[in-house]
This record gives sequence, C-alpha cells and structure tokens, in this order.
Amino acid sequence: MASAYRQFRWRCIEKIIAGVAVALAGLALLLGDVGLGAITIPRSPWAGGLIAAAGVLYSAAAVVALRSRRKPSVSR
Repeated sequence: MASAYRQFRWRCIEKIIAGVAVALAGLALLLGDVGLGAITIPRSPWAGGLIAAAGVLYSAAAVVALRSRRKPSVSR
C-alpha cells in the first residue's frame, strides 16, 4: 500500500500537469482561433490570458505545496 507522502506527491504531480495543460489551452486561445470539430472558438486575448494565468498559478500552488511538505524522516 502506498504511503501518505507518496499519494500526496502524486496528487501534486497530477495538479502540475493539469495546470500546464490549462495554461497551454489559454495560450492557444490567446494566439488564435481554437477549432473543436465543427465548433470554432474565436481568438480572445483577454480570456486566453486569464486562462493561461490561472493554469500557471494552479501549477505554482501545487509546486509550493509539494516543496513545503517534508518527507517522512523514518522509512522502512
């Protein structure tokens, strides 16, 4: 069974990956139209910038949480 620290670390890594994905989606919206099959989302600098910033901040929060928590001192 996985330790609590290992589970916490994996959750932080998942949050970092999700934040980077959101930031890249915002960057794509910032730079041009986004086509999703038959639907096209028009270029929006404001919305794209806000989405990209939110993704970066979400990733940064996960990194800070991961760095602030210490590893267990005793392991088997």
